[in-house]
Amino acid sequence: MIELSHDHLIIRFPELEEILCDRVRRWLDAKIASATAEEKTRLPKSRGTLHADFCRRSVNVSTKISFQRTLRIPDDGKDYPLPPGLGRFPLRHVDDFSGVPATWKKTGGVMLPMHRLEAMWLNFDSSYPMAVRIATGGRCAISGLPWASGLTDAPQNYVVLPEQPWLDGFRVSDDVVRQFVAVPLGKGLTVEHQLTGEESWGGVQIQAFPMLTEEHWRTAIAEDLEHQWKELFAAPFSLEEEGDVCYATAAGLGAGGRIRQEISADPHGLKVWDTQVSSRCYVRLCLAEDWKQLTGLTPPHSPPTAKTYTDAGLPWFDYDYDKPAVSGTTVLAKIKSVGALVGQKTGLSLSDNESVTPSSVHIVSPKKTVREF
Repeated sequence: MIELSHDHLIIRFPELEEILCDRVRRWLDAKIASATAEEKTRLPKSRGTLHADFCRRSVNVSTKISFQRTLRIPDDGKDYPLPPGLGRFPLRHVDDFSGVPATWKKTGGVMLPMHRLEAMWLNFDSSYPMAVRIATGGRCAISGLPWASGLTDAPQNYVVLPEQPWLDGFRVSDDVVRQFVAVPLGKGLTVEHQLTGEESWGGVQIQAFPMLTEEHWRTAIAEDLEHQWKELFAAPFSLEEEGDVCYATAAGLGAGGRIRQEISADPHGLKVWDTQVSSRCYVRLCLAEDWKQLTGLTPPHSPPTAKTYTDAGLPWFDYDYDKPAVSGTTVLAKIKSVGALVGQKTGLSLSDNESVTPSSVHIVSPKKTVREF
């Protein structure tokens, strides 16, 4: 199931949570049965309370995805560090608004507003291992393969969570992506049009496959339960909660400037993913100038230019990857940038495309992944 909460897509698998929680309860009952008399005096009187607490701490089959506003980096052939997060795009249910195109109603999902040539990146926060496919215009942003391909490992057409903290664009080489940039449909500027000659999809398509419960139990939960059990007798038990295509409106994603970013290779292999269970969502991109008419809401203001941001001395980011990355060629290597296509079609240059030299680049790591300025 997919929920929308505070501009996050929350992908959950309650049926898998129940399977794992049932196994946790049976594991605890066996532990309690074999506990010593002294240990039993330290346990809560309510077995249900103990079950609930262990399940809460060990079982959470969910992931959060947000769509981050950011700078559009210069499309000048240079490889730039990671741009900052400038706040989340507002997400709204397509079904809540009567004026959206009929095709949007048919697929359901959510929508968000983007200014023309505005850039975005996707942020991932996963409590459970998942293989997530990200497509734009029906083509995989990692491999360029069609949406109907399912999970493949040669080439890998998905990101692995929680190993992959974010995705900024289309993977065009081993360590470079071309930034996601919003363009109106019907102009031939999307990557979808370059790969298929059509613009029938638009938007972003997401599908998540959870790890098989047996694999996750073996590699993570069993050890975590043993740790929790030992904690019961190391300190007083506490019940306190821990803090926790209608072209007039639609947009697609074209390829922007080059960003240094690797895509984490799957360390597990295809065999661990439950391909019989998945959740998927269609994310429609709405041109910002049409957002108010469709929803009655005011879209976010335009983000600053890369030059304005850099001149202010604000930070860019570089990620310290500590795991192997996806390697090999992809059909996306040959895609043209929006700037190149605009020049080819009109002879004009993109505005606000001046080269910049970031002077403040912060290194972030898997344990420190905040990209806010």
